Amino acid sequence: MLAAAAEGMLGERSGEKRHRALTATYFRGAPTQEAAAERLGLPFSTYRRHLTSAIKRMSDLLWHHELRGTALPTGDGKGSGSGSGSGEPA
Repeated sequence: MLAAAAEGMLGERSGEKRHRALTATYFRGAPTQEAAAERLGLPFSTYRRHLTSAIKRMSDLLWHHELRGTALPTGDGKGSGSGSGSGEPA
């Protein structure tokens, strides 16, 4: 379910940045956040901004799914949350 929520971000504005930060940190197992930032070729502060945004958005998506029973976004711009005025940060 977590991987599906992360994939769902790809269809959103700034979603690729969020997806890359989440993937490098949690799904590809970088040993430290500094290492994840380096893998992505980003300054640490930029990486942290992308990761913080990604965690908040993933939390919003998962709570929306839990409380309303809606489908998670699919990454192709369809599904709940993508472009629906869900309050996602830019």
